[in-house]
Amino acid sequence: MTTDPVESDVCHICLDDNPTPVQSGCACRGPNGLVHVECLIKKAEIQRWTVGMSAWWRCQTCTLEFMGPVKTALARALHCKMRDEGVESESLMLATYHLSNALFDDGEFVDAERFGREAYDTASRRFGVSHPKTLICAENLALKLGRVGRQRDAEDILREVLRERTELYGEENPDTLESQHHLASCMGAQGDLRQAEQNFLQVHALRSRVLGPEHYLTLLTAQCLATVVRRQRRPGEAERLQREVLRVQTRVLGPHHISRLNTANSLALSIADQGRLDEARRLLSDNLRVSIEARGPGSNLAYACKRMLQYVNSLRDNRGQVTAWRELRRHVTTCIRQPQGSDTPRENARGVSTEPGGKEKEYPSESVVCTECTQCPRNVKVSGVEDVAVCSAAGAGGQLSQLCEDATTRAV
Repeated sequence: MTTDPVESDVCHICLDDNPTPVQSGCACRGPNGLVHVECLIKKAEIQRWTVGMSAWWRCQTCTLEFMGPVKTALARALHCKMRDEGVESESLMLATYHLSNALFDDGEFVDAERFGREAYDTASRRFGVSHPKTLICAENLALKLGRVGRQRDAEDILREVLRERTELYGEENPDTLESQHHLASCMGAQGDLRQAEQNFLQVHALRSRVLGPEHYLTLLTAQCLATVVRRQRRPGEAERLQREVLRVQTRVLGPHHISRLNTANSLALSIADQGRLDEARRLLSDNLRVSIEARGPGSNLAYACKRMLQYVNSLRDNRGQVTAWRELRRHVTTCIRQPQGSDTPRENARGVSTEPGGKEKEYPSESVVCTECTQCPRNVKVSGVEDVAVCSAAGAGGQLSQLCEDATTRAV
């Protein structure tokens, strides 16, 4: 009795399975989404003369941008190619801009800011500070500044970009709506959750009308809105929004798209906030498996999913830790918001809570940069729940950040 050979996964460009092809990260599914990075680079070099520079960052089949390792490899190859030409051209500016975005997605925030500023400086010299292309680079730079903890500088730039775009295009232009979206994200990162929610609601309504309710940018705004709602301790409402977004993203973008995976992670946190820990654990386990399939075991997305799963597992294994976690939340929020000169417990220079008489309270901690916003020099560990970051921006609004929101929703 003979059996037919099993057909292995092959690159849809060269039709070879050696080396093993990877997912391109766009919305192409099945065999059409498998590529060799080297083949895709050669294809982009050829398509550049027919479809333009966008061949280096946008799939010409599904029209969505590449994600993950493929996006980074293409961005680095394009930047090296344009830099070797030795001319400060518009092509080099575009290459630097997209390399900044790719590094940002990979978690290399310092390098992302450096290349983002380089792209903005080049655009300013070539086109002027009010040119549409310069505004794109300015907005990109603002996002990078926000991620390295300079939220005030980012907000100032975003407000100026929004003003310029409103004058140029009007309030309902997609570029103007993008600026409003990013400004809402910046406000949320600084703890102004109520205003951020109102802005996201406005942007979502306009994007639904202008772009359509199932456009990936409309879904991204809805995803960010749900995250802001959850951070205001309304997990039930956030869950309903996230389930609807997840349903549409799975159908429109496919199960391996980064936006869909981010929404699933956020949904698991909303479920855990309501005490349904087993359900949250199952969802995170499934999402971790898909994240590894899509972006590899060492990706930022897989790492964030593992940390969320670790957190939920710690609560699931010992329900008594929920009480300890709530006590820690109240304590740290009080320490962050306590004004100078008060008699209530505060933190000393080493990040340790003290009684009015100066006696230290036992809260194990170590002074590190917050993995969520890089602003707060504190990392609290209690009752086996490790690496729970205390975000000073969230603390200003009376909230305590549990895990890295930005790792689960990159736009927030």
